Amino acid sequence: MVIGMWLDSTLLLLAFAGLVLLGGSAIIVRRLKLACILFAIHSAYLGTVLFLITGDPEGIYMHYLIAAMFLWPLLWAIERTSGYEEPPVLGVITSSTIIIIIMFFSNIFYHFEPLQSGYASIIVMGIYGMVARRDIVKIAIGFNLIENGVHLFTIHLVTFGPQTPYIALVLDSATILLNIVVAWIIVGIYSEYKSLNSWKIARLRW
Repeated sequence: MVIGMWLDSTLLLLAFAGLVLLGGSAIIVRRLKLACILFAIHSAYLGTVLFLITGDPEGIYMHYLIAAMFLWPLLWAIERTSGYEEPPVLGVITSSTIIIIIMFFSNIFYHFEPLQSGYASIIVMGIYGMVARRDIVKIAIGFNLIENGVHLFTIHLVTFGPQTPYIALVLDSATILLNIVVAWIIVGIYSEYKSLNSWKIARLRW
């Protein structure tokens, strides 16, 4: 019995570690198409993990949907802009080190509890992506990582109650709509400035 519980806990920890690594890879890689594909896999994987935890099929369906609805507008935007990320503030080695540190300390802080350390790592990684990457597509990926982390955090708070599917529906629907708007904005910005570097286009005025 004890061995079985230990195996379940270990497998869950590995599952969330994979989830965090996929999200971190989406932040790190420089090719924007690959980054978007990695994030879409991350979202679909998140739905699968939630289904395994809760047994609720709505979680997996919604995250598969959000993965698809993230991927097509961002790929549409990339086809009309640039396929390679603008130079980031921090390079691949530094970013990889920071993500490993984030994973390590979140696990230490939450005593290797998979769900809590998972959402903490994903939210912090998303914030890091928005701060340390200059490319608007990467900033959008960072924002979506934060949303996925908040989704996990919300599920942790409501402890898989009957309201969980409705909360997930609201969060995912808002994110899908936002991604479509962001893709349209990205194309507009690139048409005007021929760059997706958020630092270069800081002179935008309303």
